Amino acid sequence: MIAATACLFVWGARLTFTVARKGGYVGIENYRWAELRRRMWPWQFQLVNFFFISLYQNVLLVLIALPALAAWQHRDRAFGPLDAALAIAFVAFTIAETIADQEQWNFQKSKHREIAAGREPTTRFVRSGLFRLSRHAARTEATTGRL
Repeated sequence: MIAATACLFVWGARLTFTVARKGGYVGIENYRWAELRRRMWPWQFQLVNFFFISLYQNVLLVLIALPALAAWQHRDRAFGPLDAALAIAFVAFTIAETIADQEQWNFQKSKHREIAAGREPTTRFVRSGLFRLSRHAARTEATTGRL
């Protein structure tokens, strides 16, 4: 139970930090919803609001919590080698995701400095490092042949 809680805490802290530094907690709602609302008809956004924002994200939160529930239901079992291996893998993947987030952050800052200086950035997307492997950038390159 402690390992599951620690893993969820580390993951949640990483996610909170990433969203906060992008300005995601300024105002009443996530900054991305205003952009979606601007691009859609009102009835389309209402569907997104109901199915994705309200339902889907809450289902995801329940799914994220299920391992802790399973650990609680089987608390009579000892913490074994498989539990340790999975916890270590989770932490390793979370560290990799944190590095990829930082690579994206650094890239975006550099790109915006180039634009502010009146220069055209050499590329619009990160093409190297863990970000390329951990996000849709690799998939975009594979499907379109370019980044």
